[in-house]
Amino acid sequence: MSRVVELAIGDGQSVILWKNMKVRWPFRYARWLIGVGGFHEHGHTLFGLNEMFFYCFVAWCLVVMGITKVFMVTKDFEHNNYAHVQQAHHAIVIGVVSFLLQDVVSPPPALFLRSPVLYLQQVEHASGIVLLMYLRFAGFVILQWQRAAREADGLKLKKLFAYSHHVFRSVCHKPVCAQISLIALLGFCCALPALQNVLLATVSLSILGRLGSNMYTDRVLEYINLLQQGSKRSANAASFGRALDLTTLLRVILHVRHAFQAAETGAAPSDSPVTENMLRMARLLQDALVRTIGRDLTVHNPYNFMWHTGNAVPLYTGDFRYRRPWEWLARVWNARSCGKHRSRHESWHAFAWRFVKGKWHTF
Repeated sequence: MSRVVELAIGDGQSVILWKNMKVRWPFRYARWLIGVGGFHEHGHTLFGLNEMFFYCFVAWCLVVMGITKVFMVTKDFEHNNYAHVQQAHHAIVIGVVSFLLQDVVSPPPALFLRSPVLYLQQVEHASGIVLLMYLRFAGFVILQWQRAAREADGLKLKKLFAYSHHVFRSVCHKPVCAQISLIALLGFCCALPALQNVLLATVSLSILGRLGSNMYTDRVLEYINLLQQGSKRSANAASFGRALDLTTLLRVILHVRHAFQAAETGAAPSDSPVTENMLRMARLLQDALVRTIGRDLTVHNPYNFMWHTGNAVPLYTGDFRYRRPWEWLARVWNARSCGKHRSRHESWHAFAWRFVKGKWHTF
């Protein structure tokens, strides 16, 4: 007898709600497969990576670029926090990459493009090491989250969920986000192969039908909720507007409004484009890196000149959790250190599961 499987995709709160219902009534909700939307997990990963490198690099960059609305700990998406943090880190990545390719003469920029690993092996300046580690563990990861949405790349998103799970357990204290990312990995890796393909194919979609400009499914749902609230309409036409948004014309209205905003402003709300202001901030950061570090990263210097206080500190002494946060991430992976605000080490292993005589067993 065939059974119908239904897919529920939503943000973190809805995922936790579905998880609780499956635990409370396992047989009633057994046919439901939980799908985790990538937008909210992307945002919390962005907040976690900002927290990870805040003391050793990000705070210094924010001062240089004149950004005042980004803080070390960001708890939620209120007050446009996602856009503020995302734009700041996009500008930081642009400034750092431009500095390495346009200003640094040794190691040669061509080596960075060909093999970042070999490039890192030649860097002896502590500040240069921090720059490269930021790109490897945070900057490029943030861009790949956005790229996975635009290309509807489910395989890449699965890897990003796995990386984010360790970020939530180590350098930032987000136990709920760690649970949500684990639920996402259960769907990607433990569901039936046919259902895994469905999850991989539904990670994002495009309202305008344009390839390469998709948005995560939970962001689409959030955009629809924003339209149906009617908060941006006049009070006299509010009831009529809501009535339109709740009819079968919703898909058409959604397409028209998205296309109008893209034509009027040059980009849709979900595009997160690189603006002129971001390029100006990146230029300020690039010039500051030239003045602070210089153009030769092969010269040995044990000090990180981008510490949040403005004073240079030795990179390889002091608390590794804040001066070398990438080591903290690796140590938590290997159960050699506790995560942030955690009291014990956690060792993670891969188990294979088998259903025998009505019970699940590991082997």
